[in-house]
Amino acid sequence: MTGQRVAQTSVVGITTGCFGGVRAGLLVLACLQAGPAALGADGKPTFARDIAPLLYRHCAPCHRPGEAGPFSLLTLADARKHAADIVEVTAARRMPPWLPDEGVEVFPEARRLTATEIELLKTWVASGTPEGDPADLPPPPQFTPGWQLGTPDLVVTFPKPFELGADGADVFRILVAPLAVTSNRHVRTIEFRPGNRAVHHARLVLDTTGKARKRDGKDGQPGFPGKMLPGQDPPGFLLAWAPGRAPLAGNDGLSWPLQPGTDLIVGLHLQRTGKKELVQPTVGFHFTDRPPTNTPVIVGLDAMSLDIEPGATNYAVESSLTLPVASDLLSALPHAHYLGKEFVFRTTEPGGQPVTRLHIRDWDFNWQLDYRYGPAISLAAGTRLDFRWTFDNSATNPRNPSRPPRRVLDGWETTEEMAQLWLQLLPGDEAGGIALQRAFDSSYREQSVAFFRERIRRNAKNAVAHFDLGKTLLELNRVDEAFEPLATADELQPNDAEFLHHLGLYFLRQKQFAAARDTLERALAADRTFFRSQLLLAQIALAQEEPAEAAARFRQTLELDPGNADAQKGLKSLEARANGR
Repeated sequence: MTGQRVAQTSVVGITTGCFGGVRAGLLVLACLQAGPAALGADGKPTFARDIAPLLYRHCAPCHRPGEAGPFSLLTLADARKHAADIVEVTAARRMPPWLPDEGVEVFPEARRLTATEIELLKTWVASGTPEGDPADLPPPPQFTPGWQLGTPDLVVTFPKPFELGADGADVFRILVAPLAVTSNRHVRTIEFRPGNRAVHHARLVLDTTGKARKRDGKDGQPGFPGKMLPGQDPPGFLLAWAPGRAPLAGNDGLSWPLQPGTDLIVGLHLQRTGKKELVQPTVGFHFTDRPPTNTPVIVGLDAMSLDIEPGATNYAVESSLTLPVASDLLSALPHAHYLGKEFVFRTTEPGGQPVTRLHIRDWDFNWQLDYRYGPAISLAAGTRLDFRWTFDNSATNPRNPSRPPRRVLDGWETTEEMAQLWLQLLPGDEAGGIALQRAFDSSYREQSVAFFRERIRRNAKNAVAHFDLGKTLLELNRVDEAFEPLATADELQPNDAEFLHHLGLYFLRQKQFAAARDTLERALAADRTFFRSQLLLAQIALAQEEPAEAAARFRQTLELDPGNADAQKGLKSLEARANGR
């Protein structure tokens, strides 16, 4: 990473199929944002000269056969059939789908119609939807079938669909697919197509270990169940999809690396639709030959402990983070569920006044976008970033999924709530990126401690909450505080290898080697493939001057996890010691 800046902004999330996953009952009229053409002598717009260019440029990407729009808008007949709807939804500013307030910041992808453009549509319909001179009609747009950004360089289709039953609770399913790359590549952008309206949202990560692949299909269906994804985000990017995301071209200067042997991991949150659904997403990769000149950092603000009583109309939560280094703000991605009402994101530079960077007065879960700033916003070191989310859990909220309203806590399900803001920031150099990442990690873990304590307060027998608290305290180096929650997790849920591993790590951090050995052996007894416990046992043997035991443990680690860098380094160190080097 260099100190060089790029003028063009990038995005937090991935590019996606236009409005994919939006319920078919929604009227999807995308992006009528071009300025109106000059009208004829009679002052009346025509389809051929004035309306068709708007539809072709801003509606046809989604409103065409095979795409997410519930109807096509490629012809005069199409436009006439839906003319009244077009006027209604554009006049009410329900379409095009653009949530931010006008005039707060400059967003290159803004879809908000001007009053003149809305009047143009009204006038055309009021005039009887005249066709005009066919010679004025521009050629219809040409699209790559199935893709918004043209033919991808690599298309990943999961070979078998996941079968989702008609009824029941939401399903969290993790799918795995190997990526057919034979040399190191640079990814400019990717386009996710959910393939089914049952997809509520998706997260994508990369796995270079092959571990997720070993879990694939064990229960007879593609993938495996779970909410936590086994893998890593690409540096500087949060790959996520939700309804309403439209494709973005990406930026060669902010590409990310992809190496051979990588698996794509897709975590799907699936909602039942009342009938059987076959879910088979597709992902298109677009490469560039240009290595990245910068590496952004993703930071998240999260108000974790939500408790929204039924009837509450203005339940509010806040979160903040202070920048340790100067950074450019590239994009913002707010996230909440159906009770979300109003969202405000502000920045306050040292000695300055708060500046609103994003304001959504009427949150709509069906339209969740990445908002890219253009140009990027330069923020000084010490700038405070903060958000405020407001929620409406009353019967007057038309989007409230519970009738009558019920108490709503934080959680992954759509009937629960989340209050988040993800930001993509670009520090000036690599050291700044490291400092920013550390600040975010520390802040997030401190918030997590409070969150897990609240989970335990709600349910003292929640073994996972006890474990998560102990693990986070270890990560924060608050070792003395970690024992009680880790030991409690072990009592509540015995013989869990992950729980025992971290309890063993606690004993190791306290230099209680005998207790650490015993606990890590228990972890391996619970799961013989748990290589991380083997590695810790090797390191204990090394610390206690037991080279033969350490070498054996390092080799066992490599048998379970070929290519493990720590085990390879440990063996080389032992060999060098044995050879007197």
